[in-house]
Amino acid sequence: MSSESEQPTPEVQPAQPKARHYIKPVVIGVVFVAAMATLFVVRLDRENHKAVPNVGYTLQPGQCFDRQDTDAAVPVTAKDCADAHSAEVFAVEPLSGSSYPGQSTINALGHRKCPAEVAKALAPGMNYSGVKMTFLYPVEDSWAQGDRAVKCYFQRADGLPMSGHVKDTGLPYTPEQKHYLDTVSAYDAIVAEQDPAAGWAAEKAVVARSIPVVQKEIDDLKAGPWPNEFAGTIDQLIAAKQAELADRQRAAADTDQAHFSHYLDDATHDSGSAQDRTVRATLGIGPR
Repeated sequence: MSSESEQPTPEVQPAQPKARHYIKPVVIGVVFVAAMATLFVVRLDRENHKAVPNVGYTLQPGQCFDRQDTDAAVPVTAKDCADAHSAEVFAVEPLSGSSYPGQSTINALGHRKCPAEVAKALAPGMNYSGVKMTFLYPVEDSWAQGDRAVKCYFQRADGLPMSGHVKDTGLPYTPEQKHYLDTVSAYDAIVAEQDPAAGWAAEKAVVARSIPVVQKEIDDLKAGPWPNEFAGTIDQLIAAKQAELADRQRAAADTDQAHFSHYLDDATHDSGSAQDRTVRATLGIGPR
């Protein structure tokens, strides 16, 4: 499955309809580590449900529906998963309160909730490289119409229709795939802790704990063995990780919040994400 969300961010800003329901793609590759979000970003679509009853507001885990590739306002209707469809809901996070909590708050909830629920929705130890994760979340207009939940759902990464339940489509990892995932899993897990950290001091503590994790990842990448076809990419990934390690060491040592944020931005830039995508694509693993 894919995870990469470059992070989150919509690629398209279509014209705004009256009542709308946002879709937030997070591409989260299903390798069962926290944000394996995705995440590569797809697009931001809006739905206008007008005055008709909207079943899209009450979709439940295990239900399937079609997401039309359009910027126009269209309703979302549940359908039989045995029939061709474009999406399957795998988790729903209810929202409480009478006042709209704000788009950024709900969006952040989706980024925390949906990646965390991926492993529960899929068979453990299986590869879902052709699947990506996204989510629907309410905006003010749809909130006023009763939309009170974030809906996490799966789609095929190529956008084509699928039939049946995603959980049943996984394939066993090959030894090479498993070796790479084992090499990077601890790093994926520690990085997933950074964004939810409450305050920069807490985030700094996570960064400090990430330093030995990045060092071990570098050591394991050097140890291999790796297929000859991407040995050069592995070397480039190691060089990027060494730069990231230095950035994280500077961030952990600095006492100024602005400097800390700057060094952490450098670490993100130097994380080797392009090389990681190349390795995953070569091995047939979905992106983070």
